[in-house]
Amino acid sequence: MDQSIPYAEVVPEPAPAPRRYTLRLLAAYYALSACWGVVGVSREELPWVELGLNAALALALGWWGLVDARPRRHPVPLSSRAWFVLFAPLVVPVYVIWSRGWRGALWLVLHTLLGYGVAVATLYALWLARYGPWW
Repeated sequence: MDQSIPYAEVVPEPAPAPRRYTLRLLAAYYALSACWGVVGVSREELPWVELGLNAALALALGWWGLVDARPRRHPVPLSSRAWFVLFAPLVVPVYVIWSRGWRGALWLVLHTLLGYGVAVATLYALWLARYGPWW
């Protein structure tokens, strides 16, 4: 009788689906980028709106970082959570690179460039609609 050792077949795990909160953050981020383009056309008329956009972006980034840390089994201590919101433009990118490595750095660069592109495209389109072409 053959007494072979049973072996487990190695089946690669499928890539995890993007979490809903990440998709919601990206939707909010691109909506805020489009709003930045709108505010850029009439910056002098809407100074408080720009400040509100900056606060909304910081709140969205900080909240996402706090929510994302829990499923990754690195929850942020209660005493440090305020720093995630107050200094979100600095803390959240560091967290993304720390938690995802080089993929996180690529993810940050990609969405930074795309967000800037959405803002510039919105600004350009509204500038043309408001002032007409300059040529």
